[in-house]
Parts: sequence; C-alpha cells; structure tokens
Amino acid sequence: MDSGAGGAAVHAGVDFQQRLVAYFATAMLSEVDVSPMLAVSEPLLIERISMETADSVDDFSLDCHGERRVLVQAKSSPVLSSNPGSEFAAAVNQFVNQFYDDRGTNNLYVLAVGPNASARITQQLRKLLLAIRYDSNAWKRAPLTNVEKDVLNIFSQLVQSFSQERGGCELTDHELIRFAQRVHVATFDMDDSGSDCRTAYILLRVLTRLKSPADLVWSRLVQLCLDASKRRLQIGKDGLRSSLSRFIEDAHEKYEAQSFFEIAQTGSVEAGKEIVLLSFDETKILIAELHRFDGQGKPRVKFANNKCTLQSGEYVLLHRTSTIVGMERYLVKHSQSYADRQVVLMPAVFDADPNLSNAAKARAAWVREKLDQLRDKLSCLNCGKSVSARIATVIEVDDQDHSPDAGIVHEHCVQPMHRVLGEIVSKFAEDNPHLIDFDIKLWVQKLRTGQGLLTGLRGSQNASGARIVWNPDLVETNRRYCIRILLSDGSRPAILRREKVHQFSLSEAKEKVTEFERHLADGLRIGNPLFMSADGRIFGDRSSLAKMYPEESVSECKSAEVVLFSRQIAEEFDRWENYYAPLITIRVGESEELFKIGNAIVFLSDVFQVEKHFLNWAAAGIILPDYYLEIIEDDAAFDIVMKNNLSTGLLAVIDPFLAPDGTVMNGQLVMPIAAAIEASKQN
Repeated sequence: MDSGAGGAAVHAGVDFQQRLVAYFATAMLSEVDVSPMLAVSEPLLIERISMETADSVDDFSLDCHGERRVLVQAKSSPVLSSNPGSEFAAAVNQFVNQFYDDRGTNNLYVLAVGPNASARITQQLRKLLLAIRYDSNAWKRAPLTNVEKDVLNIFSQLVQSFSQERGGCELTDHELIRFAQRVHVATFDMDDSGSDCRTAYILLRVLTRLKSPADLVWSRLVQLCLDASKRRLQIGKDGLRSSLSRFIEDAHEKYEAQSFFEIAQTGSVEAGKEIVLLSFDETKILIAELHRFDGQGKPRVKFANNKCTLQSGEYVLLHRTSTIVGMERYLVKHSQSYADRQVVLMPAVFDADPNLSNAAKARAAWVREKLDQLRDKLSCLNCGKSVSARIATVIEVDDQDHSPDAGIVHEHCVQPMHRVLGEIVSKFAEDNPHLIDFDIKLWVQKLRTGQGLLTGLRGSQNASGARIVWNPDLVETNRRYCIRILLSDGSRPAILRREKVHQFSLSEAKEKVTEFERHLADGLRIGNPLFMSADGRIFGDRSSLAKMYPEESVSECKSAEVVLFSRQIAEEFDRWENYYAPLITIRVGESEELFKIGNAIVFLSDVFQVEKHFLNWAAAGIILPDYYLEIIEDDAAFDIVMKNNLSTGLLAVIDPFLAPDGTVMNGQLVMPIAAAIEASKQN
C-alpha cells in the first residue's frame, strides 16, 4: 500500500473512532440506554467516557451506571486475518490482555466496526460470539459451516497465541469460553447519511436543547472528542455540557437531559385541598375551596359523572384544581366563557394547613412518584396520543368513575373531573411548533434500526426520483416458525423478507419448503441449480447470479427445513428491524383523514425536514388545515396504511417537494408491484 492510501486509511480510522466517541457522548448527554447499540442484554447508561486509557484496550471505555465498564476498540473497516500485525489481530490482542487485567470484574469488550468491515467479522464472528453467550457449548453442539470453522479457528488461535505471550500458557476451554462471552461485535454507520449519525443529530437537537444547528454542534463535539483523545482525558456529562455551553441552553443549571418537559407554575404537589368551579344556576358560578380529606383520611367530596356532591347538594362540575392560583389561571384563559355569569366565592377557613395532613402527604408522595415517570410516558392520559405542545396540563385522576392515576393531558383534553395540578412547558415543542403531537422519543427509538430501504437509497444518486415497489401480498407476521436453507458450504441461512427473518405459521412454512424443494429439483434437472449467500441476502439460479456476484460469495442450495423461530436466529440474520418504517403521516381536519397531494398519500421520513416540506407546499398553494403528525412505527403499520389506501386507487409518495405549479418535483413514489410492472411495460 502506498503512503497516500495508508494515510487515508489511518485518517478514516481516526475519523470513525472520534465520530463514534461523539455518538456515545451524545447518548451520555441524553441519558440513552446504549445496550441495544452494543448488542448487550443489560441496560447501559453512560456516566463517563475515558479516552486512550492505560487499559490494555486503549481506544476508549464507557463507564456505565452500576460500575459496568465497556472497553471499545474502534476499527472502521477491519478484515478478519490471522496475521498478528493485522488490525483485527491487534484488537484481539488488546482484548486478551484486558481479560488478564480484569480478573474478578465483569467488564465487556466491544469491537466496534463500520459497515464496510469484513463480513467474516460482522456476520460469522458476531454469530459465533452470540451463540456462545446463549449456550456455552454452542461451538461443540451446533453444526458450523466451513467459513464459520475457519473464522472460529483464526479467532481461537489468535486468542491462545496472545494468551501464551501474556500469561505463559494458553487459556483452558472454560477460560476461552468466558473470554469469548465478554467479546461483542457491533456495527455503526457513522457517515453523514448513516443511521447512527442521523440518530446522533436527533438526540443532539432534541434532548440537549441546542441553540445552534445540530451539524455545527456535532462538528464541535467530534473536535472535542479528538482533543480529549490526544490528551488522554475523561469526558464527563457536566464537563461536556460546559464545553458546549454556547450551543446548549441552561448549560450550568441542573438539567434532566431526557425530560422533554419541565414542570412550570406548579411548585410542590398540593394534595390537601379541592378548588372547584361549579355551575350554581344559569346566572352564577361558584368557586369553592374545600378540605379534601376528613380526619380518617377519607375524601370529603364526591366526584362522579362530571358532578360534584357537597353537603348542600349536587352541582355540575366545570373545573377542578389543586390550588387557587391554578383556578385563577383557568378563569383568565376562559374569561369569555363565563363573562355573563356572576362569580360567587366560597373561601374556606382552615385550622391547619390541609396539605400537611397525613392523608394529604401520602397522596402527594404517590402523585410525585407518578409524575417522576413522565419522562417515559409522554402520552395523553385522556386520548392516548403523544403530547407535544408548548403547554400541556398536569392532572391527577381521582373520582368514582375512573381508576386513580396522574400524568399529562393535552390542554384541550382536560375534563371537568381532572384535578389540575399545574402546567408544563415543552421547550422542544416551543422550538418546533409544526411538530404537533409528535412522539420524538418513539421516533429516535425506531430510527436507528429502521428505514432500511431509505437508508440504502440515500447513497444513490437517483434517490430523489426513485420508485419504490411495495408488495401487498407480503404482510408483516409474527409467526412461530422460519425456514433455513442448507448450503453446500455447511451454512444454514434463514429465508429473509425485507432484510429480516421471514416468519411463518407451521402450515405456511411446510408449504414453502415443499415449493422450494420443487424449484431446487427443477434447477438440478436442467443443470442450473439454486445458490444463496451465507447471510441469506443473495439468492437465485447459478446462471443469473454468475453475472452479478463472484462465485465465492454464494453456495449451492442443498435442502430446506422448517425450524422454530428464535431471538438468536433473528439477531444472527436481521439487518433492519423495519424496512420502510418509521415514517410520518399527517392527519388533517375533523375527519383526521390522511393528507394527500393529488392522488398520493404523503409520508415523510425526516422529522427535521417537516417544516421545510410545509413551506415548500405552501409556496405551491397547499396550506395544511388543522393537523397532527402520526408515526408509522413499524412495517406492519405501514402495510395496513398502504392496503387501506392503495386498494382505492391511491398512490403514495415519500418526501415530496413540489414545483410552484403544484406538481411533484422530486420524492420517492411508492407503487404496488402490479402497478409497477404495468408502468414498466408502458415505458
């Protein structure tokens, strides 16, 4: 390799490592569990990142909650090799030395690689390490392909060779298994258009309250991580926020990074009083301040069927709050509704503060515990939809018609019997008023392992005008069985659909196997057998595949079998959790029908391009009526939307941009397969 190529490779590796560190730094700031990203089963919340440490695994380490440590070797595109001087061997050497250093710990070792890493690392080695974590006898029991045997042999020989150097002897079989169970292989796409980089942008933009564009903050964060690496520093949450202070609001104040809302105007939870607004008669409304509990801790006031029962009788309940201030706030907002009615005040005189009674304090503690869970429950207690508005309402549910609860509701979803505790202000919703009722946490969660098809298209020069074919006969299923194909090299890939293991009922699977073996026999009879790759992603007859793929990338299909679907099989072969989703649809008007441009329902794929689309459509004369955004979170939901709408003759378009005359200028048209075939004939 010439020096220019070598320099480029080193630069690429350094860039990958620092982007990866910046990615984990973003997760740390956002308090996001990184275990799914690292293929680790236990939750991992990063508390500190240590750069270029004195550990044997010296790229960086993640110090996580509960004294868990993850030591990471970052290699952008390593090749599995037995050469002791190779990148792969160097990583194994560091893991072995760390294993000797870590006696008595449960530290984990992660080989983090880019999407261009050798398939023998990202597929075969990852599969072998996954299997040994599930079953310590997996390497002996499970049939291995020739490729897997070769990979295992190279890995084991390297481990034993480096163990001999470090400890003077090889690891025992038991020690080798314990070592392998600590090693994980995880793939990260850190290119600008890669799924992990896009996830980092969203986390930065949403969860850390940026004052500057996310790409600018990302560049600064990568530079900070590079500087920390050169100086062998630790990166902590507080120090990182301070370093990014000019980009992030409230950098020096206490901040719960994953909380989208901050409770405002409520103070402490007050549970001892009832402030009620009652309809006294057609000309008067009554504001009453009442003791909530009696001496035995039982409710003094009855609430049922939107009515309030007092000793003096039953009244229609108009509104209910925990404080006088809260009632005043309501009346100011709704002054026009009661402008023609006289307000009658019925203040109370209390011997002691009702909020200090044992019953009130116990109830307040219960409510506070429920409210502490708000960060994980951003859905309205009343309608169930996501709450993403500048102001939402914190309520307690305590009446005879409903089970006790506490949480948030949309301002327009407040019911008369809801005991209003205060209001919450969403900085994110305030900064993004067009994202109405949008569940950003769900979007972040689904994006990293979703949009498999669109992620591939983003790297294409013709992505903006691409036609996407959708097969209405392929619906998402969660059946108990799958099909594995035995290849001539001994590998057993699963049949895939949309880049993930296809699940069948037992009868469906048996029928498919019979059909497959019939095609297998037909191919053999005419001298054109079926071939498949070890990962299941390439399949076809020999003559067709020979034109597109090297012979060593595929092996001949020998037979098919029905097996029980398992999480292990899914982890081995699934590339994406969702092929199309997540996507955004727009529900408009009182009917809440899907928004369409012409005869095409509209999907959007990028949450931070939504406003740009709205402005583009407005310039073309399309102004949205009242609307809210809905997340199509998985492919099953996508299939339902497509089936319900395309069966009526509609089309679908993803990310449409319009010319001034309203015609679609670019975007991805989604067509049923039959329509696509017919269109190709006409062209």
